[in-house]
Amino acid sequence: MNANKSAATTRPWHREPMVWLTIAIPAATVVAGFVTLWLAMAHPDEAIGPTVIEQQIAPPAPAP
Repeated sequence: MNANKSAATTRPWHREPMVWLTIAIPAATVVAGFVTLWLAMAHPDEAIGPTVIEQQIAPPAPAP
């Protein structure tokens, strides 16, 4: 008799909280990825010129 009662009280899929967690977490990740992409494109970093790279790689010249 318990088997019939449990089968009759099953909820539809959209009433289960685990379904919404399974949908919400990947959806939030996709939204966060697009926000990150938008921020990266809206505020690009400045390009580093070759002189800056040479100054950082080369050791300073000794003082005479």
